[in-house]
Amino acid sequence: AEHVAAAPCFGASARGVLDAAALIGAQRKLVVVISDFRLPSSLLKEMFDALAAHDVTPIMLADSQEEALPEWGLSEIADLEDGRRRLVVMRPALRRRWREQEAARRAALSRLSRRHGRELFIVTDRIDAPRLTRHLMAA
Repeated sequence: AEHVAAAPCFGASARGVLDAAALIGAQRKLVVVISDFRLPSSLLKEMFDALAAHDVTPIMLADSQEEALPEWGLSEIADLEDGRRRLVVMRPALRRRWREQEAARRAALSRLSRRHGRELFIVTDRIDAPRLTRHLMAA
């Protein structure tokens, strides 16, 4: 944790995952990618391709509050990457579409992960250590 906290952060895009993949080297390693994976699908594919020589364990961080959308009302949506906020008028059709798109995004990420040899592990709100251990031991 100290090394991560002390690491310099620079750049203005998620393409740094490709730079990190290049620094890992060619010898097969266990690579744990922890993210919300809200990246363009093309970049996710590039990342998995760049790490194809390694044993990649993708861990997706999720927040149950993202699914707690009202059927009707005003919702303030925050982009955690750039801090921008916007006001959305939520209605049943938009809520349904939002949930459908999220389900499709997770399914696509899961397929991409399996294609590269490892099932996606999803952490919602808190880590279930025994479940994570079983997941890591199963692969």
